[in-house]
Amino acid sequence: MIKKYPKVLIGEICYLTPVSSEFIDKYYLWINDPEVTNTLIINPPMILEQEEKWFELLISRKNTYLFNIMTNDNKIIGNTGMHNINSVDRNADFGIMIGEKDYWGKGYGTEVTKLMLIYGFYHLNLHSIYLNVYSYNKKGIRAYEKAGYKQDGVIRQNKFYKGVYKDTILMSVIRDEWEVPDTLSKLNLLDR
Repeated sequence: MIKKYPKVLIGEICYLTPVSSEFIDKYYLWINDPEVTNTLIINPPMILEQEEKWFELLISRKNTYLFNIMTNDNKIIGNTGMHNINSVDRNADFGIMIGEKDYWGKGYGTEVTKLMLIYGFYHLNLHSIYLNVYSYNKKGIRAYEKAGYKQDGVIRQNKFYKGVYKDTILMSVIRDEWEVPDTLSKLNLLDR
């Protein structure tokens, strides 16, 4: 029997559901895979205890919303979230990790990014959503641009990667400038 998970956001090829301690072993595997984390703004490796503490800390924060990325056949492939939500300035920091490498380059990153923009603008009533991405993460940058992000600036040479200093690109989406996806009618935002 296939387990059903509560669907918060539904796209065409995946859906998002609240993070769960049920998947800590998966999160732990992903966070300790250098191929997965070399584009993330984090500092692995972690031991399982650290991952459990990280999970408890994040789910306890009132200014963070975290979701699992699930395929339509209920396979978890990553997670995503809005962090540092500022209700006064109405902005948040977006993050995504596709941990299952077999699902890279298949449109999941773009769809999840669009779903999270819809969630941020229509559910959280944000004015802007921002992110940081390393300059060598070309696939990530392409997915963010497809979803509507624009480059705001660059922090020069602040990441030492494979023996060379690389830039961090700052990107954001402003609600009033964002083009609502044509597929919005197909993307369902459910009440939690």
